[in-house]
Amino acid sequence: MTVDEAKSIIIKTGKKLLTSNLTVRTWGNVSVRIDSETFAITPSGYGYENLKPEHIVVLKVNKPETSGSVKPSSERFVHSSLYKADQNIKFIIHTHQKFASAVSGCFSCIPVEDEKLSSVLGETVPIAKYAPAGTKKIARHAVKCLAKSSGAIIMAQHGALCFGEDEDSAFDKAEALEELCRNLVFSEEPALALAYRRHERKALLPLINFYSSCREGDSCTVYDKNTNITVCKMDIKSGNITEGLFDFQADLHRRIYGSYPDVNFIEQSSLPAALFVSKKLNIDNCIPAFLDDFAQIAGENIFLFPFYENRAEEMNGGIVEALKKRSCVLINESGALCCVSDKDDITALKEILEKNLLALVLSWKFKNYFPISRRSAQKMRKGYIGEYSKISLKI
Repeated sequence: MTVDEAKSIIIKTGKKLLTSNLTVRTWGNVSVRIDSETFAITPSGYGYENLKPEHIVVLKVNKPETSGSVKPSSERFVHSSLYKADQNIKFIIHTHQKFASAVSGCFSCIPVEDEKLSSVLGETVPIAKYAPAGTKKIARHAVKCLAKSSGAIIMAQHGALCFGEDEDSAFDKAEALEELCRNLVFSEEPALALAYRRHERKALLPLINFYSSCREGDSCTVYDKNTNITVCKMDIKSGNITEGLFDFQADLHRRIYGSYPDVNFIEQSSLPAALFVSKKLNIDNCIPAFLDDFAQIAGENIFLFPFYENRAEEMNGGIVEALKKRSCVLINESGALCCVSDKDDITALKEILEKNLLALVLSWKFKNYFPISRRSAQKMRKGYIGEYSKISLKI
């Protein structure tokens, strides 16, 4: 395979991953073996939808380092280790797909009993032990699972590796793995399956519509995303309304913008797990990070707040405080409020929050499913804020 062919295949697969909902934004990575000594891999921080041939990085299998201007994926050691361990592996997809990530802390392996899925995945899917993302240790854990794998490995509290002789083989495994894990989640928690079905029928609604909004200079515009109707426009500092009418939800948005200059967009998540958990948990519960990418984009933990319409001032103040060093907060029976700097991160944050909440629900049943340590979560959050997200914003 030529370098140009490898780059073209990676770009095509990246776009396919986005449309298949197997990943969001810049999470995950794709690589292809060029020959016995080299492979091509996606860069760090670039959205799949924006990839160009000059962004794809070519590395040595035995020494996956680069001195070029484009930084390769932080998981390059995982890819190089798999290529080094098995010459038959020609293509690797590393995803942070929702259901495979959510179940990743429950088991040491997942049996595949469905005949159709086992024809793609084999009899079992092994789960590699947890190690911090981007380290050589996580690569070693993945390689140890190769002997038990037929082309798919789940990485504990992180994501999935799917690989094969070409991109179609790896992609088929990623889709089959997600179906396997989705079926597993729904069988363990039937109420979640019902919530997802209701969501598909648009019959799952929050108690209160907390709206969406965007910062516009010294003002903010609060609107109903479902109807695209503007609720109000108001000055962030004074609270003076220039259009529409005042309500406590709009004032909450204003106060968030006033307290956090880096927040430019706010959106409510009414996804199934967000609503399910916001109704299930006791008030003032702290929800820890079970997954690496949640710790990065959301924070080491988030909080659930009660809804008090007759004490809106108190509630809004508590929510604003709870967002310190965090990107989202759950509100009782109303899902979550997600706050980002870059508009393109809204969907990613909502989906990653959803995964972490699925993991939380599974942890209620699987008592061996522990969250990531606070120290590790804090380190990942700091690294993401300080480096990775800045790479994305420069592109």
